[in-house]
Amino acid sequence: MSYLGLDLGATNVKGALVDDEGRVLAHASEPLGDGAATLAPAAVAEVLARVAQSCVRDWAAVRAVGVGAPGAIEGEVITGCANLFRDSQFPVPLAALVAARLHGKRVILVNDADAAALAERWVGAARGFERAAVLTLGTGVGCGLFLGGDVPLRNVEAGHASVGGPDGRQCSCGARGCLEAYAAAPAIVRAYGDDSVTCRDVVARAASDDRAARAVDGAARYLAVGCLDLCRTLDVGAVVLTGGVARAGPPFLDRVRRHAREMDWTCLPCRAGRVVLGSVAHAGCVGAARAALNEAPRRRRLPLGYFVLALAVGLVAAARVRTVV
Repeated sequence: MSYLGLDLGATNVKGALVDDEGRVLAHASEPLGDGAATLAPAAVAEVLARVAQSCVRDWAAVRAVGVGAPGAIEGEVITGCANLFRDSQFPVPLAALVAARLHGKRVILVNDADAAALAERWVGAARGFERAAVLTLGTGVGCGLFLGGDVPLRNVEAGHASVGGPDGRQCSCGARGCLEAYAAAPAIVRAYGDDSVTCRDVVARAASDDRAARAVDGAARYLAVGCLDLCRTLDVGAVVLTGGVARAGPPFLDRVRRHAREMDWTCLPCRAGRVVLGSVAHAGCVGAARAALNEAPRRRRLPLGYFVLALAVGLVAAARVRTVV
């Protein structure tokens, strides 16, 4: 059997069909288009459904669907979100809206950062650690946190931890000094000072452009603060960086680790080496599929002894029938 994972971002929808070992069988994507932040829930559900249809040929083989979405999730609804549904009334029943368009398949709703964390925990860089944090660096900064077990803690908002203090940068959540206000992709572009480029452009220019290097290095410095806080307060064995900003690869990771080493304590072993890059392609989709796998009803497998007993009873019954005859 397979599971469909859908990843709803602030600007795009991605999807992947995943088997029960975490292997991606097919994937697709589609932009939300202009005015994505104010699209109605039904319009977003339509895009999710189109991406789903692009991934799946045989719906009979799909046991369940997982949707990773930004914001606060309660059951099958989104109760609040900074980057989507700005003109809509919360709660948004996204799971029901998607299920109505996908052949009645059960739809599991999960926070997008938790979805990425589930993927890294299942088949990626967080596998094998009892305690691990997965930071998703994209339009926002999300966090999936494992403190024992394979299910992330709910409503962990490490992206809104105060690393800049009360006089820090304004965050889209309404607070100041949040990690997201420094390390998210839009923050890096603003620090660069040219809205005509993307975060990917800024990161690519950092090797040869001093202004770009300062923007990227500033994000890395505040991100190092957040990573060290997670290591010190929760003793996580790994802080896994995923998402668009992290896909800049080793050069960005090196900047984060360098700042972490400079700020880390000297009386105990350095924690900078605990910061690692994620290793799962299509992590948001794979993790959403994992959430669907976790929640999908499973066929109960009976022990072999039951079948042996049933066979024995059948043979005894047959023998009695022959005796009577």
